[in-house]
Order: sequence, then structure tokens, then C-alpha cells
Amino acid sequence: VESQMAYKGLPGLAVGIVYDQDLVWSHGFGFADLANQKKVTPETIFRIASITKLFTSTALMQLRDAGKLQLDDPVVRYLPWFSVQNSFSDAPPVLLKHLITHTSGLPRESAHPYWDTAEFPTYEEVEKSLPGQKLVLRTGTRWKYSNLAVSLAGDVVAAVSGMPYEDFVQKYILDPLEMGDTFVHTIPPDHPKFAVGYGDRK
Repeated sequence: VESQMAYKGLPGLAVGIVYDQDLVWSHGFGFADLANQKKVTPETIFRIASITKLFTSTALMQLRDAGKLQLDDPVVRYLPWFSVQNSFSDAPPVLLKHLITHTSGLPRESAHPYWDTAEFPTYEEVEKSLPGQKLVLRTGTRWKYSNLAVSLAGDVVAAVSGMPYEDFVQKYILDPLEMGDTFVHTIPPDHPKFAVGYGDRK
């Protein structure tokens, strides 16, 4: 672990080994905060970024299992405002399954510069800008990673469940699994368990 940290320029990480659903070993390496020499422990909280896509897909499957939707349903059935420019005349409609398998043909991102500004759009802003975007691939034909598509799946979770996406994930995924140190809402940067974020080594 330490050789990989040195090779990749990682300030710190936490490692756990799970066997038959039990955590049998865990350890922290390096630092969660270099400036303050705060060490990583097994309890250190890291940003999990796109791992939240697993929560979104799980939430959609839970609603499917409850009989509230089908994966072959068109997105527009649950998001009537869903509209995107389409230059593929024979493209089928975007279905729920396309959103969570990255086969929707939608662009990677919504039309907002959040990777430059770190200011992420609201649901309403994504909805408003979507008609100005266009399919980049014919739906259902090729795999293309899309944060936009999975965020729309989160909108479907909210629309079908009648509760905010964040509340649904908390109530039906995190709480039942007793994931007390996993958060959907952004936690304050001074949280005592939170690791400082560092960029790639140049």
C-alpha cells in the first residue's frame, strides 16, 4: 500500500478487508490533512463522488421491485419535461434502463461549467437547460458515460417516490444498512472525520 501511495502521489487512504459480510481488518495510511499532519484512520470520511451512482441505481431498482416503475418505461413518463435535441431520426425513446447503464446517448454532462466553478446546478437548472442539449449517440446502441443521465435517474426516483432523492436514499438505503458515516447531503469541510481533497500530482 505504501509503495503504491508513493508511486501515485497519494497523501493517504483507508483500507478494509471484508470476509463473509464482516470487516475483518482495516487500517489507515498516510494523512487526511497534510497541513495539519492529521492521519487517516479507518473512520476517515472521503468524498465518494460517482459511487453515488450505485445508490441511484439501487433506488431505481427498489422502486421497480415495489411495482412503481419498469426499467423499460420511457423517461418522459415520469419526467414530462424531459426533452433533448435528437438528430437520429430512428432513435428509440430514452428508457429508464438507458439512464443507469450509460446507453442513453445523452451527453456526459449537463450544460453547466461546474467542473470549473465547483458550483453544481439545481434540478430546476438542469431541467431548464436540457432542451438545448442534444443526443450524441443513437439511444441504446453504444456505451457512453453520462453524469447527466444518472442525475436524471435521480429525478425519476424523486418523482416516483414523492420525496427528495436525498431523503429516499437516506431512508431506504443508508439507514437500513446502518451506514452512519455515509452522507448524501454535502457535509461541512470542517467535519472532524473529513479528509481534505487533493488534486492529481502533475
